[in-house]
Amino acid sequence: MATGTFIKSALLGAGMALVFSGGAMATSAVDIFAALTKPTGTALGTGPSYSIDAIKGNQKIRAEMPSIDIAGIRFASGKAELSEADMAGVADIAMALKEILSVRPFDVFLVEGHTDATGSAASNLKISAARAEAVAAALIGRFGIPAPAIAVAGYGEEFLLVKTKKSDARNRRVTIRRVTDLLDPLK
Repeated sequence: MATGTFIKSALLGAGMALVFSGGAMATSAVDIFAALTKPTGTALGTGPSYSIDAIKGNQKIRAEMPSIDIAGIRFASGKAELSEADMAGVADIAMALKEILSVRPFDVFLVEGHTDATGSAASNLKISAARAEAVAAALIGRFGIPAPAIAVAGYGEEFLLVKTKKSDARNRRVTIRRVTDLLDPLK
């Protein structure tokens, strides 16, 4: 069964019952697809539009867009390398993005890197950006996602899932966010 058929069948078979709210964690390509295809309330060209850099720098406008934290990728503390086990999580992302892009070929997804609160803020910012870059490189190089469909940003420890100063693997993650509806194609 083709990837797209699998995702569509799974969603239709589930009656589109998958619901995601802030902090939802993806466990499969179906979860990712469902989360990233939720309506935004802002159709492309109907509301304010921004450059990708303005979107990266403004949590308030980013929060309007559908997103999901990826459960299948867990970085080691202070590291940005993807293990072979992490590649299953990246493969799930790629499967969902390919399906979305087959219908909406101009969609753009922001890969956001995050860290826990151990280490310095400057170090965490650098590591989180490297995590986003590592996932983006795998999506593009290994799984064939078109480079124009991917943007990256690192947010360090700014958006902790678990509010703690201790090392917590749940905070060392990537978030995928569909930002197309906010983009100004001329910026």
